[in-house]
Amino acid sequence: MDSFAPKNAQQLYEALIKAKLQGSLTLENDAVVWRHPNGLIFRAFVDENEGYVEMLWIDSGSKINLTHWHPSLDGICSDLADLNGGKYVVEIKEGSPFSQPEAKFIEAEKYSSKPSKKTVVLRF
Repeated sequence: MDSFAPKNAQQLYEALIKAKLQGSLTLENDAVVWRHPNGLIFRAFVDENEGYVEMLWIDSGSKINLTHWHPSLDGICSDLADLNGGKYVVEIKEGSPFSQPEAKFIEAEKYSSKPSKKTVVLRF
């Protein structure tokens, strides 16, 4: 999957269907939307130059934008497949009333933190 470079959302969607991601995968306009069972939502886009993945989280019925990144076209599928495979945990630290929560990916085998009351840890 590393060398596959999708040219559009339809090709990305078809590749991710084959990867058998947990949760639900839909094609919505020009985005592939992956709703993971742990409450995270990934929206993935491709253009002629690069990919774009945004990560959202459903908390108390509200969608919260957490982070985004710009993978290469030949890396977007493997990025999402790695998340599906349990390679990472996501640690979300509560933001202030004026800032968004902070999210970071940590390799699961290296994760040893004991989260505070203001931190949520989601495992894949």
